[in-house]
Amino acid sequence: MRQILIDGHNITAATRTFELAPRASAGTNTRRLLHILAAGGCTVTVSHTGDDAAHMPAGAANQLGVDVWQNVTLSCQNLNTAGPVTAASWVDTNATLDLSHLLGRVLVTLVTSDATNDVRLIVDEGPGTAPSATRSLCGTWTPATAAAPDDSAIITNTACKIERVMAVNTHATITYYLMLFDLAAVPADGVAPRYPAIPLVPGQAVVLDFGGTAHANGLCWSDSTTIATKTIAATTPFQVSAEIV
Repeated sequence: MRQILIDGHNITAATRTFELAPRASAGTNTRRLLHILAAGGCTVTVSHTGDDAAHMPAGAANQLGVDVWQNVTLSCQNLNTAGPVTAASWVDTNATLDLSHLLGRVLVTLVTSDATNDVRLIVDEGPGTAPSATRSLCGTWTPATAAAPDDSAIITNTACKIERVMAVNTHATITYYLMLFDLAAVPADGVAPRYPAIPLVPGQAVVLDFGGTAHANGLCWSDSTTIATKTIAATTPFQVSAEIV
């Protein structure tokens, strides 16, 4: 089961908390993973409590619902590096923390220092072993901020894996086709895309899920006025960003 705690760009400066329900058991074939992708002044910590105000006896410290939380970030494993966490908080990082050992209530705290940031926190929970340290389920969005509308662009000119692609047709009146290529540079007109072309009507936005599909040469895109092969339109209609993992 996947739970997206937050997925945002340039969110306001604030402290946000996300509470995860207790895990039922510490079975070795059950995993709870926290994927962190943060940049631009974002601090993430993990806290834990065994307190439950509904079951505490009279006179207990939290009988009025004041929970006692303890920072347990250092008790987690970082699966991206296959090693222990070495700091009591994460600042602007791409990491996958294994929370499987925490049976009580878990609190994830996000502090954004200003309104210039990119941050995504995702929790994956279910049976199975931890994912490979070579692939985080949080990727890096390219470009990092929204690019101006264009006719084509190179996302990356090296081998990569694509998780998702976001695109919007900003043109007011014309439908164009979005074409994606497994190439290091945008090809000439007449070249067929790697995937079927995606028609985008004026103002339409799409999110395409590629699930970590490998590209041997890179990723670039182009608009097109034709569906079978590329015929570029010099009207700068598209904004495109891709998540590289």
